[in-house]
Amino acid sequence: MLPAGTTVHKDPAAEVFYGMDWSAWLTGAGIATSEWMITGPDATLTFDSESVVSGGASTQLRLLGGTAGTLYTVTNRITTDEAIPQIDDRSFFVRVAER
Repeated sequence: MLPAGTTVHKDPAAEVFYGMDWSAWLTGAGIATSEWMITGPDATLTFDSESVVSGGASTQLRLLGGTAGTLYTVTNRITTDEAIPQIDDRSFFVRVAER
C-alpha cells in the first residue's frame, strides 16, 4: 500500500498491483465505494482489477501499459460507509520507464 504523494516506477510491459491504505484517515468507518482516475499526457496507462481490500480500509488496482518517459497521476476517490458519507481523494505518481 502506498502513501499519498509517492512516485513509483513502472515498466510499460508490467502489469502490477498498487494500492492505497486509508486506515489512518477512516477512523472506524469503512469504504463503501472506490473509483480510480488516471491523468497524464496520453491514455496508454490503464487499469483493471480494482477492489476494496483489507477489511474495507484499503483499495487496489492493477496498472497496465504506459508510455516510457511519461509521468502519470493516479487518483483514488473513496466514499465512506457512514450514515453521512464522506468523500476524499488521494493520489500517487507513476513514472513509466523501460527496465
